[in-house]
Amino acid sequence: MKEIELSYGENEDGRTVNPEAFGVSGIVQLGITRLSRRQEPTENHIHRNLTEIGFCLRGSSVLHSRDQAFPVLAGSFFVNQPNLPHDLSTRPCGLYVYSFLLRNRWDDGGIF
Repeated sequence: MKEIELSYGENEDGRTVNPEAFGVSGIVQLGITRLSRRQEPTENHIHRNLTEIGFCLRGSSVLHSRDQAFPVLAGSFFVNQPNLPHDLSTRPCGLYVYSFLLRNRWDDGGIF
């Protein structure tokens, strides 16, 4: 299974930042994606020991997880559990998504 590497920076379709670099623990990545053109679907992938939470501000997509398809519509949140394979099957022009990755700590039996 492909594990998505964390990257920080900006390009024409979005920006990402690492809040931990500024002393905010537990939030590994904040991101904004604004697609100005249609993109290929994401590969099926995991985020090792990280929970991904996203908010679709504009546009729509389809999230595949647990052998099911979930619509991601404007105004909706989606959550991807740690180590669970998932992908977005559509990334149309105009899709606008805020997302963040949270570090999971299992030593105390909980998250964060």
